[in-house]
Amino acid sequence: MKRLGFDTRSVFDLILLTLSSAILFGKLFSPFYYRVFLSKLRPSLQFITEPVFIPAALFFGLLAFFWYCNRKKWSVFEVADQATWPFIIGHLAFTIYYLLNKFIGERVKVFNIADTALTLGEALLVLLNLFVFNKKISRGLRLFLNLLVLSLVLMINDKFQMTNTTNVLTFYILTIILSLVGIFQRLKKKIMFGSSDILTKLKHRLLARKNLIKEQQLKLPQDDPFLEPGRANNNSPEEDENEQVGHRDVLAQTEFLAQSQKQVEAALSKMEKGTYGICEKCGAKIEEARLEADPAATLCIKCAK
Repeated sequence: MKRLGFDTRSVFDLILLTLSSAILFGKLFSPFYYRVFLSKLRPSLQFITEPVFIPAALFFGLLAFFWYCNRKKWSVFEVADQATWPFIIGHLAFTIYYLLNKFIGERVKVFNIADTALTLGEALLVLLNLFVFNKKISRGLRLFLNLLVLSLVLMINDKFQMTNTTNVLTFYILTIILSLVGIFQRLKKKIMFGSSDILTKLKHRLLARKNLIKEQQLKLPQDDPFLEPGRANNNSPEEDENEQVGHRDVLAQTEFLAQSQKQVEAALSKMEKGTYGICEKCGAKIEEARLEADPAATLCIKCAK
């Protein structure tokens, strides 16, 4: 994601928010949620094996994921593609824990129909990701497709376990609806074959540059000698000249950052309007290599020369 231009700190914020929302709400909506709230916060992993935990965790984790991406104005589809493998590996780890807890902790000797269905479903999910969902035509759909398959696998598993309660089914249905909405939105954008990859990458580079400019603008006043606390008014001529030079440097940097900010915001606005990458002078398409070098470029190479 860093290579695609995403801000690293924001990526970690997204991971923490998604996981904490999934675990907290998944646990609170377990079958025994009428217990005293504090008793459910005891340090134990037993809640992972409760039937409602996984569907509730999926649903609330997805809500937090979509909310944060929308807040940061990130492409949900691009982020979802990057999150697919961690998501699959994470759920596989939960499944392994569940089976180990059952066969070692509860001393169960043989697989029942539900455990067999769950194991085969997990294997199917991994194979689909290795040979089907990694194709270019599935870009932007991988997480949504995985959620659909996983929800069906878990529903079949719970059916065999006779644990398809109203709460469990509700969360599965909500998760499937969210996935179908994501697929519909992706199809609606008509960018199924990766044509938006370069645009998505440039957009996140522009957003990262915008955040960097804001940070630099906040730090600039600290470098202005005119704003230093306790500044003396009776300096020597040499000290006055140094202060003047330092102040002029800060003013020049302030103007440069303001201009850069306008260019970045103009480029992001063009992306929203669908006019990004068009030369402002001749109307031709700006070369991808030029946009890679400067995502805020407004002229093609010929016009720039």
